[in-house]
Amino acid sequence: MPVLPRSPCLPVLIGLALVGQPLVFQSGCASSRPKEPKAEAVSAATRPPAQSACALNQVLIPGGTFLMGADDGDADERPVHQVTLLPYCIDKTEVTVAAYRACVQAGECRTREDECNQYCTWGREGFDQHPINFVDWYDANAYCKWTGGRLPSEAEWEYAARGNDGRRYPWGNQALTPDRANTFGDEDGWECTAPVGSYPQGASPFGLLDMAGNVAEWTADSYEEYGPDPVTNPQHPGTDKSRRVLRGESWSDYGRVRARAAERFRTSPGNLSSFFGFRCASAAKM
Repeated sequence: MPVLPRSPCLPVLIGLALVGQPLVFQSGCASSRPKEPKAEAVSAATRPPAQSACALNQVLIPGGTFLMGADDGDADERPVHQVTLLPYCIDKTEVTVAAYRACVQAGECRTREDECNQYCTWGREGFDQHPINFVDWYDANAYCKWTGGRLPSEAEWEYAARGNDGRRYPWGNQALTPDRANTFGDEDGWECTAPVGSYPQGASPFGLLDMAGNVAEWTADSYEEYGPDPVTNPQHPGTDKSRRVLRGESWSDYGRVRARAAERFRTSPGNLSSFFGFRCASAAKM
């Protein structure tokens, strides 16, 4: 059982299975943090041109064909295979505390105040524009349904993160650096989560933000091994007990070595962590 290196902001988390091995996360989260900048990730000034096919906080992904997976990655990223997707919409940023609060106030989402710890973004002053964390797959699924959307499939997430040019990271093949993703502890300006959209240098080819780092993101899919044949709009709904896939890694130090766009993570849908968050997708209104 590997034990991850210590970080000034790494909580205890036992049981996340990565490549078939349980991981143990250690240490605690310092209380100091830099002044939070104004959140601009989903403001009118930073949205892409008007896209009537999608909600205002979403980006239209035009659909297309790409090669999913990586020959130089973990065993479950192989075989690389051809995937074709129809157009769809996906949130430009991860779902924020403020956005999730609206669902709670509407009576459609729950909070985890009784289970939460000091690493949660919920209920912390000044964290409205941070990603909501400490949500399990069911929480994320409920929120997306409340908005009229859904969680993205694993294929939709990967295509939105890397496009069709086979890039290693959302921003390209250049090295992971503190100005591109929140995976470096306080070296990147934030000890734990950062306000969504704080790393524009790490944008994906479609303009999505935080597709590497900040929080790992739940997808709709159950964990399945890849096959070699071309597929169109793959969906893996699984069952309530199926392991679910997360993508994108998180603010932990371990994210430095697992932030590739093809990386896959799997765990129980009921698992909670300050590393876990989500974004939503929806059908494009063409």
